[in-house]
Amino acid sequence: MIQRIQTIYLLIATIVTIIVVCMPLGEIDNVNFELTYSPFFVRLNVPEPGNSIICSTSYIGFSLILFALISFVSIFFYKNRKRQAALISINMIVLLISLILIVYVYPEVIFAKKGILQNGDVLQYNYWFLIIIISAISLYLAKRNILKDEARVRAADRLR
Repeated sequence: MIQRIQTIYLLIATIVTIIVVCMPLGEIDNVNFELTYSPFFVRLNVPEPGNSIICSTSYIGFSLILFALISFVSIFFYKNRKRQAALISINMIVLLISLILIVYVYPEVIFAKKGILQNGDVLQYNYWFLIIIISAISLYLAKRNILKDEARVRAADRLR
């Protein structure tokens, strides 16, 4: 199981996604408030104690957790390469949906010009969030190697 390169790629995708789930996307610091964007919530902190408003975006966090879970579970289907490739295809769709949700919910964070928003506030964007691209690339490489293995097995079966 571990000697296959697909397993390493799937493990990388799982670890990177868990890291992304645990970090904020960005923060806006203003004199009057602080706004934090995360995969699970948008939190507005006002200087007065107890005035914290939370807007839930947990569906983004749960879709990323589902992505990590499917990546991890697909590691254990190494004996059934067709099912493993199908799980990776489903996982690619889950990742695409997660990224579309992130772009739809947080457009001012993703598409801010040089970190300055329309009202003059400065956005401190967390560029480490872009490592989710590593997960997508590792999924692609894992699927490609699984399909290569399947082709080798079929070629060996023809020779027998």
